Amino acid sequence: MVLSKGSKVVISHLPGEDDESKTITAALDEDLVLGISSSFSQLIEDNENKTLTVLGGALKTVSGGALGGSGQIKQAGFQIWNKTEPITISLTLGFYRKTNAAKDIAGSVRTLLKLPLPGEKAGGLLVPPGPSVIEALGIEPQAKGVDSYVNLDIGGVSIPRCIMTQADPTYSKYQDSSDYPVYVRVQCTFRTMYSGTKAMVDTL
Repeated sequence: MVLSKGSKVVISHLPGEDDESKTITAALDEDLVLGISSSFSQLIEDNENKTLTVLGGALKTVSGGALGGSGQIKQAGFQIWNKTEPITISLTLGFYRKTNAAKDIAGSVRTLLKLPLPGEKAGGLLVPPGPSVIEALGIEPQAKGVDSYVNLDIGGVSIPRCIMTQADPTYSKYQDSSDYPVYVRVQCTFRTMYSGTKAMVDTL
């Protein structure tokens, strides 16, 4: 999978109350990085009783190595699968001025930065970002103002149903006549809503 620098990235999402658009468009400024991982553990947990190991070590010493052992076998370390993490997608997005920085990029950057953040209601009540457990049942949200998953289209590669977990923006020190930076680069981390599978990789 080869994605050239400058490939177009489109993030589609269900807009919040203040968002005017359902899509955010940016340039891919650095190589796309996917994180795919599973965790494993050994078949038999370590034996906390060290008696056999101590005795075996003593026998080895007094017998010159002819006798002795630990009471543990290599098969105990056989690795069995525990779980697979959701796939992580790390990418750097670039937003650049065309004619007016405030109009061209400010709104898209603000919308992007809101995606991993909770909302706030009266009394400081926080509203969690991302999908709710109801969506795990296959029920799609319809109401405007309800945060949910996002769909990523990166240079022709589609990765649906993701959540954004991190955004690190870097603002240009140069501003145009609108008093807004002429470019903004945002390092973003997304995760798929579900654990990674072989079928997911087949779609990339």
